[in-house]
Amino acid sequence: MLVTGDDLFGHEPFIKLLRQLRYGFVLVAQPTSHQELFDRVADWDRLGECVKGRGEEGPASKRRYLEYPDCIASTADAIG
Repeated sequence: MLVTGDDLFGHEPFIKLLRQLRYGFVLVAQPTSHQELFDRVADWDRLGECVKGRGEEGPASKRRYLEYPDCIASTADAIG
């Protein structure tokens, strides 16, 4: 099962529940509501850990994708 959600679902208790249930998930966020996340993504992007969106301009060109094992294992461990 794959769960998707917006900013309202991007909080620690919900992510913990999804991980306990072993569900895959894709949560989206905006910088105004999740500044710390965007700061971390910017760091991972500088380190070359992100896959960039396809497209030369527009919203798709700004997307960043993170592969769970390589980028956020330490963050996920911190969440539990």
